[in-house]
Amino acid sequence: MPNNSHPKYPMKTGLPGEQDLYNQGLTLYIEHVPTSTDKKKNFVEFSAFLDGFSDAYNSNWNAENVFGRMDPIATFSETRRALSVAWVVPSSGVDQAAENLSKINKLFTFLYPLYEQRQGASTINMGPLLKVKFGNLIQNGATGGPLLGYVNGFTMDPLLEEGMFTYAQGGPLRTGGVEYLPKAVRLNFELTVLHEHALGFRRGTDDDKDSFYLRGGSQGFPYGDKQNNVWKTNVKPPSPPKSVVKPVDPNGPAAAGQAAVTQASSGGGGGGSAGLPTAGSASDI
Repeated sequence: MPNNSHPKYPMKTGLPGEQDLYNQGLTLYIEHVPTSTDKKKNFVEFSAFLDGFSDAYNSNWNAENVFGRMDPIATFSETRRALSVAWVVPSSGVDQAAENLSKINKLFTFLYPLYEQRQGASTINMGPLLKVKFGNLIQNGATGGPLLGYVNGFTMDPLLEEGMFTYAQGGPLRTGGVEYLPKAVRLNFELTVLHEHALGFRRGTDDDKDSFYLRGGSQGFPYGDKQNNVWKTNVKPPSPPKSVVKPVDPNGPAAAGQAAVTQASSGGGGGGSAGLPTAGSASDI
């Protein structure tokens, strides 16, 4: 597993400074879960020459339309995450080009499952799950280790403008025939993430009910910031502004106007309401 205590990977060949990338764990690590054990991991590593990276989070809602209602009734379903990674695998010469092609061969075998024999028939024991690690950008939020998921495939694009090493026979791959070794290759994949820790929030208890904590991801989900494990919301919201009633000057024009309205509504002191006949009076019909 790649980390700061990464063993000094004995590179046979490499570009200037590439060995230092391996020694410091600055690599893209891909592990085949079905054929890995606690004692021995089946993995490949590539120097961290990333050419593209995106991390997409998509929330799914079930929307139900109701007659007469302008907005749908939405019910939350889930949030899914998919990582897209592209990187370039260059070579410093023929030997590294052959080594890179060997690593790519191994990578592509990771797309196949683990089988077991049962009563003379081969059955799938485990699908080709992968674990991927690239520093803090691709990591398990709970352990800081590789992130679990599955891919729909890998794409290999030789950079033809860089050229190839060619052998009519006797090439380093020992195929016995014509061999083409790209000087540089671009690889990419999309990983659908399967988190191994709980997601979402939980509320604090007792005197801490105004705080909310992530249910999982003690190493900082998703990119390693441990301070994001808790959101304090115990700040009292501001009170709504109170309406301010200004006092009326009894000698001012506003007070005189108010007095006139009051007198009119009381019938000018003659009883009854203004514009309406009072009790005992006659009106012509």
